[in-house]
Amino acid sequence: MKKVDAIIVGQGISGSLLSAELLKNGKTCLVIDEEKKVTSSKVSAGLYNPIVFKRVVKSWLIDELLPVLKESYQYMEACCNQTFHTNRQIVKVFISDDEKEQWLKKTQDENYNNYLGKEISYQDFDACIKPHHGLAFVNEAGNVDVKLMLEAWSNYLKTKQSYLASQFLYNDLELLPNGVKWKDYEADYVIFCEGYNAIKNPFFSNLPFVPAKGEVLTVKINRLQTAQNVLNKGVFVLPIGQHLFRVGATYVWDKIDEETTPKGAEELTHKLEKLIQTDYSVVLQEAGIRPSTKDRRPILGKHAELPQLAILNGMGTKAVLLAPFFAKQLFEHLFFGKNIHPEASINRI
Repeated sequence: MKKVDAIIVGQGISGSLLSAELLKNGKTCLVIDEEKKVTSSKVSAGLYNPIVFKRVVKSWLIDELLPVLKESYQYMEACCNQTFHTNRQIVKVFISDDEKEQWLKKTQDENYNNYLGKEISYQDFDACIKPHHGLAFVNEAGNVDVKLMLEAWSNYLKTKQSYLASQFLYNDLELLPNGVKWKDYEADYVIFCEGYNAIKNPFFSNLPFVPAKGEVLTVKINRLQTAQNVLNKGVFVLPIGQHLFRVGATYVWDKIDEETTPKGAEELTHKLEKLIQTDYSVVLQEAGIRPSTKDRRPILGKHAELPQLAILNGMGTKAVLLAPFFAKQLFEHLFFGKNIHPEASINRI
């Protein structure tokens, strides 16, 4: 029988960040992953933005999230000897003079100095983007190459004998007075990081998950030169090298599957063509199911009646931004009794 501090079910973004938090703090873990070909984490563009454009306000908890994000990915990159986190600026292309004025008004608030560029530009990226009402830059944005991160981190976990490719069957879990047993492993906790599959978890079936399907495109735009900057006007256009860009994303709640659709491609290309005026070709179309919640907040904490069971889930569209901070919160809650943010705690349900 092998003893670990925690068994983590699922090696998506949340499971990866949580296992990193445990290992960084000298704990042991076993990460169990079914290694599905398509997951929301593997499809994710990994883009994070400190500003909600609709109202030009700071993203929830952004001042607290960013320092933990940078520290967590830096640690994982050092472990893996890989680089998968990139700091970027987002180029917000205004759709109207009113939107531009709203932006300029918000730049007068000193609380936004770190995030909002105060200068309005009218550049057109070598005539690749259509005439517009001006543009401005968002600082402190970035992206994580999620596919690279997941592969690199799983390889690192294997070197620590902390990874197992396996289906996790709930019936194989034995609850002990002060922990759990699963096959040949015992642990203080089992922590579920299953993404949208949490809706099938019998221990947490009461949680208000609202899965949302999303589709993204990879397109080739030979003339567009923006190696670091992400364009945004209705869709994001994220450069990934060799004149390739990720374009996204759609949101669908009524048909939850992982199949790409002509409707999704049409929506994304239509929005892309409102932004650019140069030739492009679609290279790849992907779809995934996000683990969203009714109140658009993560869900983390212990089971009310079975404290050896815990969950870290519900990151929705912002997993690369939220997961480092809330993985740390859950770790400190389980092992040091610290409180979880009330808007993310499972106790709010």
